Formats: sequence, C-alpha cells, structure tokens
Amino acid sequence: MKSMKSRIGTALAVLALTSLALTACGGGQAAGAAAVIGDDRVSTNQVSSAVSEINVGRGLAATTQDAALVQLTVQRLIRASLVDQAADRLDVTADQGSIDRQLLDLVRNAGSQEALDQLALDNDIPPSQLDEEIAVSILLSQIGQVLAPDATPEDQNALVLAYLTELSGELNITVSARFGTWEPTVLSVGPVPTDLATPAADPLQS
Repeated sequence: MKSMKSRIGTALAVLALTSLALTACGGGQAAGAAAVIGDDRVSTNQVSSAVSEINVGRGLAATTQDAALVQLTVQRLIRASLVDQAADRLDVTADQGSIDRQLLDLVRNAGSQEALDQLALDNDIPPSQLDEEIAVSILLSQIGQVLAPDATPEDQNALVLAYLTELSGELNITVSARFGTWEPTVLSVGPVPTDLATPAADPLQS
C-alpha cells in the first residue's frame, strides 16, 4: 500500500499537470510577458511571484536564483492557461464547491494544511495557488468526459493530450527567449535558445 506522503504527492503531481494527460510522451513577445498563449499571457510578475513564494516556503531568500524552477513555473502557468482556454471552448467549468471539496480531501489526507503546503512546495507549486491547480485538475477530467464520455480514463487522457496539443499549435504559443522555447508536441518549455546573445544570469531580473 502506498504511504500517505506518496498518495498526496501523486495527487499534487496531477495538480501540477505532470499527469499522463499532459506528459504522455520564440516569437514576438508583449512587453513584460514571459509567455503569450493566444489572447492570454503569463507575465514575468506572475512567474516572479510564484518563484518567490516557493523560495520563501523552502526557507530560502525570495530572490534565490533557480533556473529550473523558473522554467517549470513558466511551463505550469502556460499549461494552466491552455487548459482554461480548452475548457472555455468546450463549455466546461470548475465550480468553487468542487474545488473546496477536493482541497478539503487533500488537507485531510495530508494530515494538516501545513503538511499539504509542504507537499505543494515539494511539487514546485506555491501553496497560495493550490485552488487554481485543483481547478485545472477538475477541468482536465471534464474535458476528457466531453471528448469521450464512454472511454476509459487512459483513452480519455490520450484524447485530452491530443486536443491540447492541437490547441497549442492553433494558439501559436510563444515563450520569451529568456525562459526557454515552447515545445508544442510535448506541451513543455524547452531549453533557452543556444543562439541567444549573452543571456541574463537571472531571467526574472532582465
């Protein structure tokens, strides 16, 4: 039987969009944007705020430089926007009641809010954004139900991945070269372009 920490860690990994649905396998940027997703954008302030919260939660200085964490945060926020836009197109929503119930379940399984917050930090999620991550998890499930209501969860996951991949291409997602490059076939942020001249030591400070 899985340990409690393992079960919660698995749940939070889903909330972080590292579940099967999204892991089966730079163009022009608006000022201040880490990424542009169709008509939506991820601002550098959003990224900086999330990274700072994680750093502080881990007992580090808010401005601690961690390129991998920054890139994962940009990726998480892009994926969340992509799922939100897919949900809008398919007319599905995550109501606050469902979000609250899932959050209570996670707190109960973790043993306390403090324990859940720590597990969120372990999964590179700012505790203050748990509601948003739960909403994304709910939307992913509902998207699968709309695309294939009678399919198995595995088949639904595959269809969700295909749908999001197609939508990613349609939205022409771009990432500021300071943070990496968008790889639409795997819905991930890849390495900073090798031809980027004199990249900043800290992309959040440039």
